[in-house]
Amino acid sequence: MELATARREGLPRFRPRARLASLAARGALVLTLLPVAGALGVAVPAHAQTAASTTAAAAPASSIAFLQAPLDESSKQWQVAHDLIQRAGFGSALDELQHNLTDSSGRPLPLDAFLGGEAGIVVSDAAIEKAVESSGLSGPSMADISALLGTPTATAPQAEQPAGWALILDARAPSTAFAGLRQAVADQASQAGASVQQATYQGVQISFAPGNGADVNGMAVAQVDKHILLAQTPVDLQAVIDTAKGATPSIESLAAYSKIRQALAGDNLLFGFFNLPAAMKAQAATASFGAAGAALVGEARYTGLTISADQPGFRMETVEISADGSPLPAGAAPYQSDLLKHTPEDALFFMSAQDLAKTGVLDALGAAAVGMATAGMAGPATPAAGESQDAFIARQYESIAALIGFNPQTELLQQLVGEYGLWLRGKADPSTLAALFVSGVKDPGAVANALSQVTMLIQGNSGGETTATTRTVAGSRITTLPTEPGAPSLEYGVIGNQLVIGVGDAIDQFTASSSSSLADNAQYQAVMATLPTDMNGSLYLDLSQVIPLVQAAEQGSAAETAPIGAAPSAMRDASPDCGNYPNQAAAQKAYDSLEPGTFNLDQNFNGVVCEDYFATPSAATPMAATALATPVMGTGREMAASSIKAFALVAYDKDGMRRTSSILYIEGAGS
Repeated sequence: MELATARREGLPRFRPRARLASLAARGALVLTLLPVAGALGVAVPAHAQTAASTTAAAAPASSIAFLQAPLDESSKQWQVAHDLIQRAGFGSALDELQHNLTDSSGRPLPLDAFLGGEAGIVVSDAAIEKAVESSGLSGPSMADISALLGTPTATAPQAEQPAGWALILDARAPSTAFAGLRQAVADQASQAGASVQQATYQGVQISFAPGNGADVNGMAVAQVDKHILLAQTPVDLQAVIDTAKGATPSIESLAAYSKIRQALAGDNLLFGFFNLPAAMKAQAATASFGAAGAALVGEARYTGLTISADQPGFRMETVEISADGSPLPAGAAPYQSDLLKHTPEDALFFMSAQDLAKTGVLDALGAAAVGMATAGMAGPATPAAGESQDAFIARQYESIAALIGFNPQTELLQQLVGEYGLWLRGKADPSTLAALFVSGVKDPGAVANALSQVTMLIQGNSGGETTATTRTVAGSRITTLPTEPGAPSLEYGVIGNQLVIGVGDAIDQFTASSSSSLADNAQYQAVMATLPTDMNGSLYLDLSQVIPLVQAAEQGSAAETAPIGAAPSAMRDASPDCGNYPNQAAAQKAYDSLEPGTFNLDQNFNGVVCEDYFATPSAATPMAATALATPVMGTGREMAASSIKAFALVAYDKDGMRRTSSILYIEGAGS
């Protein structure tokens, strides 16, 4: 039975101010709007039941990717997500979006007709072909050649090429939802100055609005039983129709899909399955980069992804399995980071992992750079017959070694063993930036010699304009390269058995003894406590510091582009961290004394902290104590974002699979 409200009010014309038709043409109509509706608390009848998970049954087994989003707004996942969105401060933004979702008569759209089941998106190899074409990596088209030769191009209309995606929807009220989408097709056709076209495939009628080849994309809709299908062209729907009607196998028939589903069992807001073996087989997208580019992609494996809502924040889990189903070789063993103890307590970014040389990433990147720099002088761009990819890359390095005096692969890149990592700290002033890359090395002498050769190459290629200097740090020689006035220095060297590359005073901070480090940071501890502890890699981003930096950059950019004489917009200086102090004077004293955790107190970067927090009477209210006014994507609207505190990720191996677990940490109830 369809929704009573839909029958009573009739079907609205889908011409909303939010441009629903345009969103639908880009594959985001349902997946974008429906979770928003749930977060806003769209009413659901008491008798409504969650629809069966059936979109995977219509997803072709040949799909290179499949994304699925449950649309039961009464589920616990949606309720927790709603709470997280409110805690993050986006509630008012969603209220505004809901207010704008109206038809041409100003009536609210029946979004609840689309809810109740699930939505899925399938991606085919045509998406890769289109991406390669858009990137400019493919060869010239006939139109390009005709333009170059000055000859007229064909005037006959060209069939719209498949976009490579299709949306599958199981809705609570499928007839209502399908009628609304057909109306959207009519509006889309009108916008493109065309009429709706009808086609039939395997007995299924497809309504299609062609695009205009410019700012309006095509839009095609069809219905197979309760499956509503949406795509950009009718061709994009054909494989899905075949699968929905049972003529071709679905993605559920793949053993890899079932294995990843089991590994990522549990409730979630989004599930993704990525078939890299099928993608690489269907389209050799890396061919333009040569063998080194293929090495960067690595072995073809299946990958799964889930995003879920939890009390501390939004979680993301990934799992990777081999193409043949065999266990992946063990990666680095779990370890406790030593670098963490030498990272400043107020670092805004930190990452750590093991054995960089073993990943082969630097070998491939370096070989690609060698190939571009030598433009063929280092030998053929592809492996010889019977030559392995590793042997080919090694030969590239051997060719360049005679030119530069050392082999970058054997004397530098393959020397990187043990823990490696990177940390970053700083404020809005670029001169305060400090960053450090560290890695253990097998042969410190060989690496030091390679760095000396690098220094000579830099000075030689600068035509005498760059003069490197050296200084001694912890008994080791550190090379300093000059930079632009006001910019932090760049330094590198070998200290003990570690390669260090630093910006600003990072190397001095690394070697200095300190009673506190990032490991002692209370927020870091709280965030990492929500993730697995047996890890072989980690990443941490302190968003409570990054958000003000981004805000300052946006305001600086706005000030640069403002008309001459215009007053710059004021930035509120009301960090919620000001609530840790009884008054402005106490906050100022802590800030001037460089106490840990005081970086965020001066949000307009004028040296005076917490001005608006203590000057504004309403600042003592709970809302003001958790709000940080921040522009939303340059729209001029503001959102409260200070309760979004951090993002963290850990990597680990389990049951022969590569896994990661991450969280967007949102401060508040239950976190």
